[in-house]
Amino acid sequence: NIKLGPPSATAQELSTFLKDVVHASGCLNLTDLCPVPNRVAWVLYIDVVCLDHDGNLRDAAIAALIAALNSLRLPQVTFDEELEQISVSKSKSKLKILCNPVCCSYSVFHLESSEITSEENTLLADPTYAEEEVANSEISFVILEKGEICVTHQTGDRPIPQTSMQQAIALATSQAAHIRKALKDLL
Repeated sequence: NIKLGPPSATAQELSTFLKDVVHASGCLNLTDLCPVPNRVAWVLYIDVVCLDHDGNLRDAAIAALIAALNSLRLPQVTFDEELEQISVSKSKSKLKILCNPVCCSYSVFHLESSEITSEENTLLADPTYAEEEVANSEISFVILEKGEICVTHQTGDRPIPQTSMQQAIALATSQAAHIRKALKDLL
């Protein structure tokens, strides 16, 4: 199924989110992409191809991005100043990755309590597409190795109360540690 025309709003939002994560996390030192300063720079394109969108696209995209960056090998480049010529060798070196951010997302369901007319919130980790569609809000946290949050992304029609936000942060921090361990075992 090929769609012509500009990317969808979801694709554009995901692209912006990925860019924000790369910049905010500091996972790459952009000068590492300049093998010959002021002469040559590598340009990295990150294309996310979604084979089956059953929800939680941000988490999957960040995991794929980090796995791709960790497996990337770039050819070594030299510059002959006398000839002013750039040479690209067949030997490749690994791109230095400074950190491995992990994204943890939750759907938030606002449930009204009939007894006290107050509102309760239910958090659902790793939501499916159907769950995302009926949720009132979604919240994603991108977490670094030491537990710092470098990016958050929230959608929905209501603010998330502080107690629910604190609960989501605690869950995301714990979940990120488990995901990071699994990714480390794979990489």
